[in-house]
Amino acid sequence: MASISLQRSKQWLSNFWSKVKKTRGCWVWYAARNNMQYGQIFLNGKVRYAHRISYEIANGPIRNGLWVLHSCDNPPCVNPNHLFLGTHTDNVQDCIRKGRDKKAYGEKAGKTKLRTDQVLRILSLRGKMTQREIGEYFGVDHTTVGHILRRTSWAHL
Repeated sequence: MASISLQRSKQWLSNFWSKVKKTRGCWVWYAARNNMQYGQIFLNGKVRYAHRISYEIANGPIRNGLWVLHSCDNPPCVNPNHLFLGTHTDNVQDCIRKGRDKKAYGEKAGKTKLRTDQVLRILSLRGKMTQREIGEYFGVDHTTVGHILRRTSWAHL
């Protein structure tokens, strides 16, 4: 997603920050929010997350593929000091580490055929065998192996 211009007018910045209640801790976005309570703002013809805009105002453009994560675990917070960059995997691991993930994953998922040690072995075989060969070896479909290697499943490891 294209970054915002850091050459915004004082009026635009004043309008952005007028939607925020600053405290010693979180700076809470009080304008539009989505169903997960993340602040939203319409910018350059697109709906953007307010915490991402805040991060960009403070730190500059966000590289493609990176997420803006909250150290405070408060979705409407736009305090740049509470925001940090990470990958999707970093976000999942942060969620699990902090006990916010309520769904079953990994070996806890009811229909899983693989154990954690097997998934770690699959990850170590990237580039050494084809996905089809890895799948045959572990008795799973090659698409399952692809999901593991792309970290769309078992991302908590």
